[in-house]
Amino acid sequence: MQSIRLQRTIEKDSEIHLCDLPVSQGQQVDIVVSFSPRLSLKKILLRVNY
Repeated sequence: MQSIRLQRTIEKDSEIHLCDLPVSQGQQVDIVVSFSPRLSLKKILLRVNY
């Protein structure tokens, strides 16, 4: 099975939109969603003040 890696920023809670993928109608695909960890405000402030 071929793989395509995409990174997107979520614009609306609970929604992911994918388009213009090289797939055909009726073709079966596997979709895996990996989440990057959210940065806490404390970590962000430490980075800015460092």
